[in-house]
Amino acid sequence: MESIVNCHLMRYLEDHQLISDRQYGYRRGRSAGDLLVYLTHRWAEAVESKGEALAVSLDIAKAFDRVWHKALLSKLPSYGLPEKLCDWITSFIADRSIKVVVDGASSDCKPINAGVPQGCVL
Repeated sequence: MESIVNCHLMRYLEDHQLISDRQYGYRRGRSAGDLLVYLTHRWAEAVESKGEALAVSLDIAKAFDRVWHKALLSKLPSYGLPEKLCDWITSFIADRSIKVVVDGASSDCKPINAGVPQGCVL
């Protein structure tokens, strides 16, 4: 189900130009190699025209572990996403909890208000 929702979400974001055309990560049909080709082309253009080229890269440590649910869920309607899609994503991500089990002993359940499930495609 996640994959189906992801396809609809990505199509919506692309159709409504809510995701940069220069976003290469986690996009179907795009790769780091495509980005390298694009950057090499732009740098070559800058060199030929005796201009300048600037590249900025951002890598946020533990970014997926730090996704704040409340902020994420509040953004969805502001992008004009269909209500049913917002509701599904809300039910998928909200009210999650975790408990740790070691040698048969388990901790109390603790609510999770940040992060996305490991391996989640959304």
